[in-house]
Amino acid sequence: ETSFTVPETVTELGNDALKDCDALEEIILPEGLTRIENNNFNNCKNLKTLTIPEGVTSLSHVGNNCASLETLYLPSTLTYVYDIFSKCGLKDVYFNNTQDYWYNMANVKSTAVLTYPTIHFSDDNDYIKLNENGIDYRIYSDKAIVMGCDKDLTEIHIPEQVQNVPVTEIHQEAFQKHENLKSVEIPETVVSIGKAAFYQSSLENVNLPEDLTSIGTSAFRDTNLTEIKIPDNIETLNYAVFCDCQQLKSVTLPKALKIIGEEAFARCPLEEVTISETVTTIESGAFRECTNLKKITLPKTLKTIGEEAFAQCPLEEVTVPEAVTTIEIGAFRECANLKKITILNPDCKINDYPVTICNTYFESYDPDACIIIVEFEAEYFGSIAGYENSTAQEYAQRYNYKFEPLEVKPLQAGDADGSGEVDILDVISINKAILGKEILTENGLKAIDFNGNGKPDSDEALTVLKYIVGMIEDFNV
Repeated sequence: ETSFTVPETVTELGNDALKDCDALEEIILPEGLTRIENNNFNNCKNLKTLTIPEGVTSLSHVGNNCASLETLYLPSTLTYVYDIFSKCGLKDVYFNNTQDYWYNMANVKSTAVLTYPTIHFSDDNDYIKLNENGIDYRIYSDKAIVMGCDKDLTEIHIPEQVQNVPVTEIHQEAFQKHENLKSVEIPETVVSIGKAAFYQSSLENVNLPEDLTSIGTSAFRDTNLTEIKIPDNIETLNYAVFCDCQQLKSVTLPKALKIIGEEAFARCPLEEVTISETVTTIESGAFRECTNLKKITLPKTLKTIGEEAFAQCPLEEVTVPEAVTTIEIGAFRECANLKKITILNPDCKINDYPVTICNTYFESYDPDACIIIVEFEAEYFGSIAGYENSTAQEYAQRYNYKFEPLEVKPLQAGDADGSGEVDILDVISINKAILGKEILTENGLKAIDFNGNGKPDSDEALTVLKYIVGMIEDFNV
């Protein structure tokens, strides 16, 4: 057969349904079709034209190696395309939706159909194309969009108006992989910069206009920027927007910023960042592998720190504000210089507590303030000194460290904290132990267990206090 009409009752074409039908020149698909699975139409070598009906939302690995296929019609309902109609003789692809919609679809850059020269979009007649002073524009009745520029340009000045309409947008991927472009001047009329607009370009200098409201994902990723001031109208920094900028050392964040997105500044050599007092969320990997970041000031408005947000940063000390309710797994993983994290909210949910915050072992020294002292699992060749039968000895034996016993100090009555002196701090330690906020050492408990009941109580705290103020001269009970 050279022509085949799929019955109207069919709603799905399963895997390989029409694969290798190399005699077919025409396949007519029903309007009710909603799903086309992998490898359909593959190796239909004589197929000349094909219309995918409205209602189909996903195409993956379909129509490859159709050598005679010249014309393809795609529906407006598509939301996902991947590796479709490669190794075909396509001359015209008609997509029943806009060019912007097409490029916003997931994985569209991996779609082989993009290698063919002519893709027609539903809005092709709504604008005209213009190249002026080496800059490519799409001109509408009320605005102009920058689409790119000549590849030999090293710097460009984008005007406020073209053809008497304002330039309001830099299109997604407009300057992606532009190897020569180093400097761009953007007018105040621009309010939007599309995703991957400068991705992997050689950009070193750019000004962002004050009225800018949107910066797309990966917009400046892997460029040569050394510093950036982000306008105050920006409320969200999208995924990987400045990721892999290997020269970026200084950033000024906007006053209205609420969300720092995933990987926003990952692998940038930032040295110090002050986060705006409006930020509520730092998402996963936002500052991951910022290998020069030694200090971070977190705002009081912050509520969530995402997974591996500061992983592999050389932070030395961090104070987590009281508003933070969640710290995700590995938020401070492999922060080699980190010695202390202070978490001001005792109810903060640490999703990997108590096992690890940063691939580390840690102990809580002050439950009221949640001060966490971090001890890393680094390779250690020294010895651990401590008292016989102490936690230090137990730790050394557990991890095969050399243990050096310390000389046992004579037990001093009233010395609850083991400082060698009897003072008001001993009274505080006893009271904390009574409330369950502190655990006395074995020697500390012996030193104050005047009534022999094996636990600290208020009478013993009072006795130590009387000794300190001189009401009693010894602890004979």
